[in-house]
Amino acid sequence: MAEYVISLAVAAVGLATFLMNCDPNFDQGFFWRPNLGKQHARECFNDERRREKGIATKDDEIWLWVGSIHPIYFPFETVTTWICDTLVGKYEDKSVTRPDWMNTENKDEFIKRIVTIYMCKGENEEEIDEALVKLFGWSIADFETGVEGQLTFIKSKKSK
Repeated sequence: MAEYVISLAVAAVGLATFLMNCDPNFDQGFFWRPNLGKQHARECFNDERRREKGIATKDDEIWLWVGSIHPIYFPFETVTTWICDTLVGKYEDKSVTRPDWMNTENKDEFIKRIVTIYMCKGENEEEIDEALVKLFGWSIADFETGVEGQLTFIKSKKSK
């Protein structure tokens, strides 16, 4: 029993030392206050600091998140605002230089991912449809369900 009490005392001293030496700007409540995945994603989307190394702009970082994480964790209102307001505001004019993920073949991946996410969610489809038309000239109606249930471009419309 004495060994147990000693080990608990050592652990308490270690924890106290750790917490006393944390960065003053670090929110220590993070350790005992749960943060859901959707809350974390929302905070990362809204934070102007870039968290990923080697990322040029915040839009690039958000696209990495949108392109890679499961839609369950999306803060849809934030992503919708990002697409409909931020991206349309910056890139609606076709003469503006766009990021690589919005150019050439990469734009197909972007469009498919966004359409798939919003069609599965069943929300904000009209807003996203308008944004895609403004950005790329494509509409949700330009897609069909492929053999394996994945969305594909309608071939006759892709040759525009």
